[in-house]
Order: sequence, then structure tokens, then C-alpha cells
Amino acid sequence: IRVSTKRICLPSSCHPFSLAPFPLLLLQFNLSSSKILLVALKIFLSLLAPAFCVHSAGVHELRLAEEISLAPEKVLSLDQISPQQGTLQAFKFITPTKFIQKRLRTMAAVDDVTIQRFVAMLESKGIKAVVFDFDCTITIKHSSGRQRIEKMPSYLEDNISPVFHKLLPALLGASFKVGVATFADSYRAPAGYVAGEALVRQHFKHYFQDEFTAQVPVVAAYPENYQEEVHWRARGLSGPMPNSKEYHLRLLAQQFGLEAPQVALVDDDKNNILSAKQDRHPTVLVRARNGLMPSDLVEPQ
Repeated sequence: IRVSTKRICLPSSCHPFSLAPFPLLLLQFNLSSSKILLVALKIFLSLLAPAFCVHSAGVHELRLAEEISLAPEKVLSLDQISPQQGTLQAFKFITPTKFIQKRLRTMAAVDDVTIQRFVAMLESKGIKAVVFDFDCTITIKHSSGRQRIEKMPSYLEDNISPVFHKLLPALLGASFKVGVATFADSYRAPAGYVAGEALVRQHFKHYFQDEFTAQVPVVAAYPENYQEEVHWRARGLSGPMPNSKEYHLRLLAQQFGLEAPQVALVDDDKNNILSAKQDRHPTVLVRARNGLMPSDLVEPQ
């Protein structure tokens, strides 16, 4: 945590900003940190910080704000600062949920022409199936692989990439095969949680009802869970599961009856992308890791 009273530097652009002379917090924080640390941070904020400043327009940082239940008046987005002018514009406090909605409207809006061009480009490349990662590709917020049953409504709210929302029907309408390859895994999930394939299915049902459920197979497996022989054998493997989407893509390609160059992967993890390329899969990298964006609809590499 870095605290500044007058000037703050946005890490992605390193532009200094002159802000009002009250303490602001710039958080660079790992969401996997312990609950004890989160509680300590909440207490610190409530006592010392009149404003909470989230850097780099990150939905991940906003998830932290939600996790520690920051009051709306303590949340300010650095997206509201102009890097060119170095000044605050439209200065107002917003809640994390409203910020996510605002980002989606302004950054993820996509028209039908863009979608159809992307579908046509896939066809021209001989691609017949598209496999999507789930967390931060189809969704905006990361699930951490599972969600408490009672928290599912809030998790599902405003948690789909508008691009994917339009792209899925377009792909299926053009006779593409579509699958989901995710590290979300129900293995070892505690009672009272929705995890793995069930999590993906509930998400799809929320946004697409039952329209596409039967048409989209899901492979949900977290490689670290299948490193011991008893576990990887249960998955029909001859050795530990690779730490990538190799297993997921191979299984889906077999289900589709297609070869690797005909099955594209759309994912926000560079390691998964590199591994898929090595196996001859076309790939599309989701660069912002806040859900598939219009700028990601480029020619698969």
C-alpha cells in the first residue's frame, strides 16, 4: 500500500496528478491475501482515509473494495483523471458496481457489424470451433473457481462480457462449435459452494436461459488438482495434467471431431495462449483481463 497526500502516480502511465490535499490510497494488493489482512485494511481505511483511490481502471481492484465492504463515498476511480491534462474531471465518488457498469457501457459496447466481421474472419481461416476461457474472458469478475450459493445472485449481476453476450449466438448461428475450457473445478469444493462446470452452467442459464446450454460443452479442471497419480488416472490421463489448457482443448477437439488448427482458444492467460499455439491452435488473447473486449476481436494468431 502506498499513501500520498498531494500527488499520485498511475503505474500504467506514470503521469503525476495533482489532487486535493487529503490522503488518498493507491492499492496494489493481492486478492489471495488472508481475511485477517483484509479486515486490518478495512479498519485502517475507516480510521485514516477519507477516500479510496483505485488505480489503473482495474475491476480486480474493485473486487477488493467490494470484498472489504468499502462505503460508496470512499471509492474513487482514477479513470476519472485525464492523463493528458493531469487534472480531475467529473470528480465524483462511485460504487464499484456502478463503475463496472460504466466501464462496460463505454469500453465494451460492440455493434453487430464488428461481430459479423470477426465471425467471417474465423471462417476464412478455416476455424470451425471456438473455445472460451471462463473467468475474465466470458465474465468480468473472477470467480476464484467457486462461489457460495447465497452469493451467486450478486456474482452473476453484470458479470458477462457484452462482446461474448453477442458473439456466442452469432457463432452458433453460423454453425460454429463452441466450448468452455476453465480452471474452475468442483474437485475439493466445500459444501455450500457452486463450482466447476455447475458454476459455468448457472452463469449461462442466467444470461442465455436454456437456449445454448446443450450446445456448449464445458471442460472444468484445475491442473494442480491432478498431479498425483490417483487423480490424473481418474481423468483418463497417462501422467500429470499439464499446467495449461492442453488437456481441455484436446478433449473438446475430440468431442467436436476436429483437428487442432480448426479449434481456436480465446483466453486471458498468456501461458495458456502460448501452450495452445505450440499445439497448433489459433489463439486470441484477452488483453485487459476484464472480459472479452471489442479490441480483442482481431485475427487469431
